[in-house]
Amino acid sequence: VRDVLVGAGFAGLLTYPLISRQRLARLPHMDGRDAAERLAALVDDRIAPPIEPVTLANPASQDQDVLRTSGVPSLLEALGANLRHADRDVHLFELARIYLRDGAAPAADLPEERRVLTFVTGAFRSAAADWGRQENDFYYVKAVAEAVLERMGISGHGYVAVQHPAFHPYQAAAAVLKHRPAAAGKNAVHPQKV
Repeated sequence: VRDVLVGAGFAGLLTYPLISRQRLARLPHMDGRDAAERLAALVDDRIAPPIEPVTLANPASQDQDVLRTSGVPSLLEALGANLRHADRDVHLFELARIYLRDGAAPAADLPEERRVLTFVTGAFRSAAADWGRQENDFYYVKAVAEAVLERMGISGHGYVAVQHPAFHPYQAAAAVLKHRPAAAGKNAVHPQKV
């Protein structure tokens, strides 16, 4: 996975697993607004899980008092810091652990350490012609995700549009394994007819 992302121009990062509650809270989540939509609720569980983070007994600072439950806030902060120095070709990824505590388990139990891949891009990349810049649109990010899924040997997936407050309302989708558009009331697209 790292080779695919580095080949696509991404730089790997290793951020601290410690974060503050305030930084975690800045990432918007569903708050029950559309929780009836099952896919949006699943995305919410991956992006901003509504669980209590593991609190450190003796934190070194108030800015690092809990273990992260999502890789997104740290990577977005790194993206913002890098975009202050360059307006294009800022592509970052992190393959790291997040820490999820089971709500039913006692606080003394160790949290689940889940390894996740998170990647982000700035708005632009260098264009091949005339040394200009080209926009990193939805289809560019989708192509990178496709390359990662292919390298991992994952096939039989499709994409479903999703509405989530952390993303642009018309440029967000979830990759769904064993995708069946007909089950969602949509007509399947046949390559011969496109």
